[in-house]
Amino acid sequence: MTEGRNADLCHNIRDCEGALKNLEAHLYETRRDVDAQRHCNQQNRRLNDDLLHEREALQRHAGVLEAQNTDLSKELDRFVQTDELLRSQLDRRNRVHGIQDKNQNELRHSGYRVHEARSRSPSKF
Repeated sequence: MTEGRNADLCHNIRDCEGALKNLEAHLYETRRDVDAQRHCNQQNRRLNDDLLHEREALQRHAGVLEAQNTDLSKELDRFVQTDELLRSQLDRRNRVHGIQDKNQNELRHSGYRVHEARSRSPSKF
């Protein structure tokens, strides 16, 4: 009976040792997976931090570009106003020159008519 019992206990010990070995292997794999996940998590955090810094830099750059765009828009408005002023001055100049040319032509024509009228009429001495 003792021998049978010893054999049963030996068999139970071997089964328990096998189960323990399987559990230790599973524990090792689980720890290895946890370590891999920790490493992956650290990399993702670093990447996330880098992306956040890049986003902040891009936001600052967008602010600078927006300010430059505003300044350029104001400068463009000043150029447009100056251009409109110059155009109106040029239009006035052209009108003045046109009026002067018209007056000169009328004066010449009038002078020509006076000269012709005098040349037709008899001279009085």
